[in-house]
Amino acid sequence: TACENCEITVYNLSEPCESKICVKKMGEYGVKRLPAIAVNGELIGCCTNDGITKEDLIRAGIGSS
Repeated sequence: TACENCEITVYNLSEPCESKICVKKMGEYGVKRLPAIAVNGELIGCCTNDGITKEDLIRAGIGSS
């Protein structure tokens, strides 16, 4: 719940709108994974990682027998 003076915009990337504004915003904010939250035009700390890398998968044991 936000305050009465707050504006909340939700973009559903699984069903993007015709204008594709959600895709544009994703690029502007540097979104690498979902869900992501931006406040005042900036991704919050939990959403700023670089996404999944090959090294992350190897460290998790993916590909090992």
